[in-house]
Amino acid sequence: MITPGLLLGWLGGGQPAVLRESPADAARYSSMGVVLVGTAVMASLSATFALMTAVKLPIGAAVVVGVFWGLLILGLDRMLVISMSKQQGFWRGLLTALPRLGLALLIGTVISVPLVLRVFEPELNNELQVIHNENLRANQEKLNARFADIATDQAKVDELQPVANGQSSPRVSADPDVKAAQAAVDKAQAVYDKAAANAQCELTGDTDGICTGKAGKGPAYREAKAEADRAETQLRKATAERDRITAAADARIGGGAANARKAAAAELTTLVPRLEKRKADRQQAQQDLDRGEAENTGLLVRLEALERLSDGHPTMWLAHLALAALFAAIELLPVLAKLLSGRKQTLYDLLVAKREAHALALEDTYRAQRDQLAALTAEAREELERHRLELQTEAGKRAHELLAEKSEAIARRSIDVWGQVAEKRTEDELARWYRQHTRSAAATQNFPLNGQTPGAVPHPAAPAAGS
Repeated sequence: MITPGLLLGWLGGGQPAVLRESPADAARYSSMGVVLVGTAVMASLSATFALMTAVKLPIGAAVVVGVFWGLLILGLDRMLVISMSKQQGFWRGLLTALPRLGLALLIGTVISVPLVLRVFEPELNNELQVIHNENLRANQEKLNARFADIATDQAKVDELQPVANGQSSPRVSADPDVKAAQAAVDKAQAVYDKAAANAQCELTGDTDGICTGKAGKGPAYREAKAEADRAETQLRKATAERDRITAAADARIGGGAANARKAAAAELTTLVPRLEKRKADRQQAQQDLDRGEAENTGLLVRLEALERLSDGHPTMWLAHLALAALFAAIELLPVLAKLLSGRKQTLYDLLVAKREAHALALEDTYRAQRDQLAALTAEAREELERHRLELQTEAGKRAHELLAEKSEAIARRSIDVWGQVAEKRTEDELARWYRQHTRSAAATQNFPLNGQTPGAVPHPAAPAAGS
């Protein structure tokens, strides 16, 4: 029966059957098993937190995957511990253990990251809000630049809508010719006002003006008055010209109001649908932006928040480094403990070496017996094959003799039958011949045949005369 201590010792890389014979080493391997189990538990918690935070898995599914990950880490750690054997010399052992130390450090780093994120979750949430606000402002500026044409189109629609509805018409003052005429009137008015002020100054002698300061209707006044009269004449001409141009523009604009409404309505039929589509696109883009930023709470952005917190806060950086080093050390502990266990062989090592030597001896004996048995089996098979060939040869000889005897008997019988058949056929032929010649003799019985008297027919078997 395997006790919990032996089970932990087996997880630590020991053999329960040998640990029973070495109680001191059983405690050491049990402690190693406790460390491996603790590392696996930390790995399970880390994977569970990571899946719930980054992948948004339900807690049940995250726990199942986390347990599987913990078992995988337990198997990897046990493999690393078992594969590290005692070497001759510390430096040689360290050199051999470097790949295993690297793998253990990598596993420890992977395990520590989700746990560190979980420990600093409140601080990370605050930093995440800052990151989200920055991203929203930057993306909002890009969105506004992308849809900058909406404001221009909206202003155009607002300007064309009253015209298309007949609620307003183009203003006469906005006509270019009217504007030019009004500018000429304003210029002439300014010249007249200046000239009139100068004439008044010369008349009253006001020292605040630009005149000579001598009151009365002297030469200076008369010259200033003439200049003011000329300016007034120019002002009247400019005013008359403006009134004429304004009247013409008013008539022209009044006659084209219907055309302006039609043009505005036609332009609105194209401009309004385009404006509405752009507004809908902007609203959809805004929703996508807000939703994407709200859902951006995965592992990558949390790592960015952790990096920003560590860069701006030395205490945070030290705490982060300390926690990461702690979790990495937990993963490295089994390998380091195996490496630092010393070169002196313990009772457990001696028993394992003895069992391995005994197993090798048994293996050699088994191989020798197996080879001997294989040789005997091959020899027996060869003898059986030879005996089988001899039996087949004797059987073949007897079969050939029997076949010859049977063939001889069949030949004799065939000859006898053939003789009987030939004799029977001969008798049949003689009888046939006799019958034929008997009928011929009967037909010629009054004539002698070969010197014989008629009616004397010899027997077929009798010999002919003189023979």
